[in-house]
Amino acid sequence: MLVDTSPCGEVERRHPFLRTCIGTLRPAMGKSSVLSLLVESLAREEQINREHAENLIRDLLEMERRGSSAVKGGIALPHLETSLIHHMVGGIGIAREGLHFDSSDGEPTHLIFLILAPPGHAQRISQLRLQLATVGRQLVAQHKTGPPLMCHDVFSAINNLVVNI
Repeated sequence: MLVDTSPCGEVERRHPFLRTCIGTLRPAMGKSSVLSLLVESLAREEQINREHAENLIRDLLEMERRGSSAVKGGIALPHLETSLIHHMVGGIGIAREGLHFDSSDGEPTHLIFLILAPPGHAQRISQLRLQLATVGRQLVAQHKTGPPLMCHDVFSAINNLVVNI
């Protein structure tokens, strides 16, 4: 389970992330554990069918084997288009101390934005990933020397993202 699912209140959904599908990740977690926790949070909140969780995790790990979703700036953007999903959904993990996610710059990953969508959403996923990369890098940079990154920080930052979900 995610370590910190602190309540953050309700917000109009203009992006695929629920406040209850965000949490703080334990130090030294690997990709498999991170992706499993994020997928399980989506199943717990009935954003995905629980019976598909194992297949989604397997497919996400296969995508990671082909190439890491971690990008420069301390963020990772794993994503998957699959017929097991009926609408775009997402989960967010915060790794305050950073995790090894095979980033091209070799730096630790602090924010993981998981995006799952049905087939035909490639353009929306790309649009969302670009917005998340910008916002995520800003958040990581701000919190490297300041207070720890919290749920409300992330939601405040992504609340202005607009993606047709």
